[in-house]
Amino acid sequence: MNQEKWNKFLNKVHKEFCDKGPDSSDSGFSNEAFHMANEGLAYGGTNLEYLKDCKKIIDIGCGVAHTLKILKDLDRDRQCFGITFNQEEVEASHRRYGNLLRIIPGDMHDLPYPDGFFDGAIMWEVLEHSLAPQVALWECSRVLKEGGRLMVFIPSDVYIEFDVHFILPTIRQMKEMLCKASFIIDYVRDWGGDQARYWCKKDSSKSLKELREINKKALVVGG
Repeated sequence: MNQEKWNKFLNKVHKEFCDKGPDSSDSGFSNEAFHMANEGLAYGGTNLEYLKDCKKIIDIGCGVAHTLKILKDLDRDRQCFGITFNQEEVEASHRRYGNLLRIIPGDMHDLPYPDGFFDGAIMWEVLEHSLAPQVALWECSRVLKEGGRLMVFIPSDVYIEFDVHFILPTIRQMKEMLCKASFIIDYVRDWGGDQARYWCKKDSSKSLKELREINKKALVVGG
């Protein structure tokens, strides 16, 4: 697919996101308040524990960067980067946090960072917005160093008809996509309806066959 055609599809996603995303007309929340509330799920104690040793973290689909602010507050030496497709979210994060966090507009399928730049990554309620989720995971893997940690959250399949959701991978599909992106799964939390959280580490030394065998045995905890 040429760049012009890809950009056309991306612009369609962006227009729908801005026009039909959550707003104050139905919920009583502004876009900014909605994303802060949603991101709040990402920094529960166990999630923070998994990322505690990461010193350079990217939040892919960072919203208004509330999660990154929490991570920065816990370690002032930590470098926190965020990328979002929504310019309004970039501006909101800059208003709220100034230059404390490095938030830029961008495309999860084409991250503007060099290989192995980060040691931690977050994709919290992000892949369902992707036009090419495997590509997005490959890009995430590319910018992570070996042993870098990734935290992913996929919402329940009841949200498939949300205007800006394009795919809601099952746990089985996610395991396979993570294998193909060179991730070993440490832990899966399954809340039912294929809503799940994944903790993973990059290990490109393993073959796809080895990764499949390892990830078959990944701990899956329900409820």
